[in-house]
Amino acid sequence: MRCCRRYRTFGGEAIACIWIHLVDGGDNSDERFAEAFDGVPVEKWRTYTTEEIPSLASIDVAGGSC
Repeated sequence: MRCCRRYRTFGGEAIACIWIHLVDGGDNSDERFAEAFDGVPVEKWRTYTTEEIPSLASIDVAGGSC
């Protein structure tokens, strides 16, 4: 995943949060994400579904939430 390479290149200070949209038919397996985000702190990334999109607006990414 490009996002993880960018995180590793630029570090956690430059990237506040990595959001991954889970889509029907995609490889949304825990194993895939564990491998892709190896070395990225769990608090720096999250997955979300289409149904969750309205609630994402309340997340304070600038304040450090992900």
